[in-house]
Amino acid sequence: MIDFEPPQEPAEPPPPPGNTFNNAGDIPTSEETGPPTHVHWVDGGAQLVTLDGYSEDNPDLEELPAGVDLEFIKVDGETRTIDADLERAREIKWAEVKAYRDAVRHGGFLSAKGVMDSDLESQAKIHAAVTMVMVMGPAFPTIDWTMADNTVAQFTGPEIMAAGIASGVHDATCHALGQQLRDQINDPANTLADILAIDPAAAPWPTLTPPL
Repeated sequence: MIDFEPPQEPAEPPPPPGNTFNNAGDIPTSEETGPPTHVHWVDGGAQLVTLDGYSEDNPDLEELPAGVDLEFIKVDGETRTIDADLERAREIKWAEVKAYRDAVRHGGFLSAKGVMDSDLESQAKIHAAVTMVMVMGPAFPTIDWTMADNTVAQFTGPEIMAAGIASGVHDATCHALGQQLRDQINDPANTLADILAIDPAAAPWPTLTPPL
């Protein structure tokens, strides 16, 4: 049984309004009773319960909507309403998108010489090399650069500049795609199913494969 306590006098900081159940991991389950199937409204609060020990004609007992996702359920004992917790779904989906975006962002980028590292340290080295080319101009020597596969490639000044541009385009593309997905997640017209269906892997992220 999951208890939803009625609102108390707010402390500092005040709790969010209503009674919200968020964590499916806290739902009591057993071979005998299974997961909750009903809400028991009581004293301005609510409990998620099974029918075990309850009368089906109890006026304070309400069956959960068919197909309800218990990981994303919001129950308000004051208004006796059961809703999908869209904010929690958005937070979880955005965390998923950010993790995917950052994995692509820092997982290498394609330059004219092949795949180069794009982690923060490697980006700093590329930017430093670009700065040196800008300062030295034609005097910049050809340098060796360790690629993502640990092979060594030689770069002239113009090739370093091109690699810097490719690095910037890669980073900007990842940022823009992440923002597009965030806008999709936060679309006010979305249902819970719409939010959960957003797949970051389906976005057109930069590829590490040279074009044919």
